[in-house]
Amino acid sequence: MKHISIGLILILLSSCKEKGQFLDKKYEGFWAGTYWTYEFKKNGRFIFKSEGHYGNVEDSGFYFVGDSLILLNPSTDFYALDEALKTRLKIINNSCIRDFDSNYYCVVVDTIVRLSELELTFQNRVIEIVDTLQIVKDEKERVASYYHDKEELKFKVMYDGIIVIDNLEFHSFNLYRYDLIEEQKYYLTFLATKKPFEIFQLNGNSTNRLSLIYTK
Repeated sequence: MKHISIGLILILLSSCKEKGQFLDKKYEGFWAGTYWTYEFKKNGRFIFKSEGHYGNVEDSGFYFVGDSLILLNPSTDFYALDEALKTRLKIINNSCIRDFDSNYYCVVVDTIVRLSELELTFQNRVIEIVDTLQIVKDEKERVASYYHDKEELKFKVMYDGIIVIDNLEFHSFNLYRYDLIEEQKYYLTFLATKKPFEIFQLNGNSTNRLSLIYTK
């Protein structure tokens, strides 16, 4: 990730200031055994902190708000590359933001529990449906046919965060294969939306390559 140039920073800061798009809030989150905070200042700067499994770290930098997105430009790339500091966050409402791994950060901590439970229910529902699809069953059989010792072969549908295609958000799920030699590899990708609740198979990198396989 390359840092934004000083000139562009000044332009974006000026634009945000004119539009009154700076925040003055502190958001808290809990995931991966770690307590996270993003504190946004009115002057266009932010402070990031973490305590717990990911380590006790702190970073700061500039941030910019555009529509419902918060873009962060930290002083170092180290924590972003470590996937601790998220450089792109989405504003959900007046009191909560979300990263693109579906982790929530809120002004009122109790709200995180409710949102996280709803998110987990959604993910489990998609995984349950995808795992019963005929195309998934066929793919498992195809891959398994190359193995003599099928007892060491495991398959699992896993959630892999949110991706954006043609300005639309989709929740990504992949069929993974595990074995003792090659460890992990994925074969099929599925994208899901919440409203409406739909599941697509991804056959490329644009919406015209999505095949609708489930809707309700």
